Amino acid sequence: MASKEQQWRALGQKAAESEAQDLELPSGMVIRARRPGPALLAQYARLPLTLAAKVNEDSLDAADGSTGDLSNFAEFLREILVYCVVEPGISTTPAPGQIHPREIPNGDFEFIIGWALRREEAASLESFRR
Repeated sequence: MASKEQQWRALGQKAAESEAQDLELPSGMVIRARRPGPALLAQYARLPLTLAAKVNEDSLDAADGSTGDLSNFAEFLREILVYCVVEPGISTTPAPGQIHPREIPNGDFEFIIGWALRREEAASLESFRR
């Protein structure tokens, strides 16, 4: 009999697969991906990047340039990538069927992050008054 952790993990994987949709990347690769919801972003205390910049009138990452801020932001992006990309899986210790984040072309990485954080939708709010 599976442990509670194994059961919960299996249910989470099943939910991820049912939420995922085909996403064509700039490289031509088609992956299965899902977007994070507000609760997940709140866990990281982050708004979608463009919206956060509008709210804060600050840089996209709201970092002051310190190593800690940049490291935290890099970890946030990696976590979003791992969450969003359902197939193939993303891992810093890849198993069969997974790839390491550094294997993803830069253009694809930026596209996935922009799609996940709804950059286009946030950009459409630019025409609204402050």
